[in-house]
Amino acid sequence: MKKHYIRLTAVIAALILTAFVLSLGLYTYATATKILNEKLDYAAGRASIAALKGSEDVSEDKLIAYLYGRLEEKTWFTKNDKIGFYEVVDIDENTRIESKGFIKAWTNSDDGKDTVENKRYILPGNDFKINDIWFDNFEADAVCDSDFIFNGTFKYHDYSTGKDVKNTIPYNSMASADDAVPLSEVFGDDRIDAKYYTFETTKYEAKLNREAKEKLEEVRDKLEKRICFKSLYG
Repeated sequence: MKKHYIRLTAVIAALILTAFVLSLGLYTYATATKILNEKLDYAAGRASIAALKGSEDVSEDKLIAYLYGRLEEKTWFTKNDKIGFYEVVDIDENTRIESKGFIKAWTNSDDGKDTVENKRYILPGNDFKINDIWFDNFEADAVCDSDFIFNGTFKYHDYSTGKDVKNTIPYNSMASADDAVPLSEVFGDDRIDAKYYTFETTKYEAKLNREAKEKLEEVRDKLEKRICFKSLYG
């Protein structure tokens, strides 16, 4: 009888150990798959950008517009899914685009069809604060190149306080000062619409984005050191 219980105990222990190893294996597989998919998505994004950068048909202006279009899309996901997001792309040794708050300003066509024209991006200064993502009565006194509005000021009306708010537009290292012209020459007397794209509006989102930045920098560091990621399949 005693041997029977010993044998039974051994069988139960073996079953428990097998179940534990199996569950650990499934968990590891799921984790590895998730990580692998993230790396593949990351690599796909890098590849598409690299293809654009390496194409003779794609100018730097088009690349900048493409990257900011990606950032606009990512702001939708960070708001809806409460996930962290950080993107950084080095166009050259002096030009870096990363996911931080920016303003897109544009005019609409005169035919009433709301065709976006004269689209430009603004990287606001440290004095920038806004209660909403849309601007009312937006005006800017600055210069611009083909992509950015910079070196000047902009203001909008804050209906929550009933006052006009004025903010600075600092010098932008990505902008081309040599090609800059007064903003009024490009936008004319048309009404300017503007929207703020932000990756963090709460401390919780700021924390997620900070963690996402740390993870991406870790991945970039490993890729630069040629450290490979492995799935369970090798």
